[in-house]
Amino acid sequence: MALLDECTPELSLPSLGVGEGMSITGSALQLLCLSPDESAVSEYVLVLHAATGAPADTVRLDLRSQGLRPPGQEPGPLASAAPATPTPSLLPAHGSASHDHGPAALPHPDHEHHLELRRTEARELAARVRLGTPAAGPAPMARASSLPEVDELLRFNARSRSPACQDPIYRTGRVEAVSSQAIVVADTLNPADGFTRSDYQGFAAAFDTLVAPLTDDAFGVPSDIDGNGRVILFFTQEVNRLTEADSDTFIGGFFFARDLFPTEDTERLQACPHSNEAEILYLQVPDPSGTIGGNVRSVDFVRRVILATLAHEQQHLVNAARRLHVVRSPEPFEAVWLNEGLSHMAEELLFYRASGLSPGQDLDVPRLQQVGSRAIDAINRHQLANAQRLRTYIEGPHSSSPYSDQDLLATRGAAWHFLRYVADRRGGDQEALFRQLVDAPRTGLDNLGAALGGSSTLHTWLSDWSVAVYADSRVPGLPDRYRDRSWNHVSIFRTLDQQNGESDPPFPLAVTTLPDAGERTRSVAGGGSAYLRFALDPGAHGEIQVAVGVAPPPSSLRGVLLRIR
Repeated sequence: MALLDECTPELSLPSLGVGEGMSITGSALQLLCLSPDESAVSEYVLVLHAATGAPADTVRLDLRSQGLRPPGQEPGPLASAAPATPTPSLLPAHGSASHDHGPAALPHPDHEHHLELRRTEARELAARVRLGTPAAGPAPMARASSLPEVDELLRFNARSRSPACQDPIYRTGRVEAVSSQAIVVADTLNPADGFTRSDYQGFAAAFDTLVAPLTDDAFGVPSDIDGNGRVILFFTQEVNRLTEADSDTFIGGFFFARDLFPTEDTERLQACPHSNEAEILYLQVPDPSGTIGGNVRSVDFVRRVILATLAHEQQHLVNAARRLHVVRSPEPFEAVWLNEGLSHMAEELLFYRASGLSPGQDLDVPRLQQVGSRAIDAINRHQLANAQRLRTYIEGPHSSSPYSDQDLLATRGAAWHFLRYVADRRGGDQEALFRQLVDAPRTGLDNLGAALGGSSTLHTWLSDWSVAVYADSRVPGLPDRYRDRSWNHVSIFRTLDQQNGESDPPFPLAVTTLPDAGERTRSVAGGGSAYLRFALDPGAHGEIQVAVGVAPPPSSLRGVLLRIR
């Protein structure tokens, strides 16, 4: 695979200090001539990011190296202060798809139904939007609406599958609470021994004081097509029925944009005859005896996940409602990966509000434990699932992408974490950034790129973020562009693994060690990244060649050479 002659002094790259990085793009990657450190062994990681527009555009890299030496042990976490007093342990709220750190009996979220909903919206409901209608002005109210009374019976179509506007599944619910922001309704056929009226009143109060203010500030105020000034929270056994029998997964709830469509044609929207014509969220209910499919759902378990579910689904509601009715975007539904990334951001923002903490504090376990049980409970309930999804991504970053519309756990984790990185790096009013993304006339990469000033900036930041995933909290002296300013996931993952019985757990990022001399291959999905580690002896020169078959690397391949020791 020799494409070029061997390195000469004239081709040598500038020497780097520990924590310093160098960006190298496209054909410049085909021959890297590494300068020696005369006084010490030097260790590096070469991060290769495939900055393509489509995750399916996999790049097969052929790597040749010579003059290298095996690197030492992976860098561990940088020292951090231990908590001054004994405090609660960090434990997960529930397991992830590939890791059940903590209690093993708890189910983990099933995201397949969400993907089906988003695809149904894009396929069936987007076709009912008449583009070219005026982009301003209030949405027409579907019907005059007065507030229902507690104990009043209401009927809703709870269908959540294709076809969106046919074959309704009507369910009757009793109004359990009416607050300033919510109308809480419970299906009359819910399993026995579930939530009490006091529970439902508590959920209404939490929606008023935590969820609605958070989503209003971060993503915008939704429409009010039913004229009641509130969101309907429908706790229904139909959500439980979406989970297969005897499953170790659960569906916490959903939002379906069908309900934002009218039952009769309007200037902008074609009719959806079985729409509920209301802002409504559907939520799972306790089933202590497992009467639905044998899936036991305790009152405590469902209570623990309700607020994060509300924040997540409310972002989906706001996103669709504003695009359809408020700003009347020419793109009525956001790309799945960015829509889900923003909803997972809503969960993180809920953590900050519940814990009293804020972004940009490089939170590690000692810091969380110093704050005390309020922070530990908040991360367990609202944020730890984001970290677990991120972990799924970093276990195979070469095979996944932050912007895949396959809606994998790995994609969700990466999309959320990249949005957090972008918000921290961009600075200023972070909530203004999220509102800009919701109210945009574009979707997906075009939307996020426009918010950052162009696609070139977006892909540069994706490349820099890929370095931060590896280096933050493990390599000293990093410039800010290679740092995660809000979270120390090295500390979080290490603590979870230690609580799971591992005495000295490694950081779970998948890294390839380059041989001292020889060849290797690595396939990188579009949007994914490969991490290559190697070392040089004192005074030694090294060479790395990167090719795609017999061709030099494409311009979309972005590399960062980072010295880690």
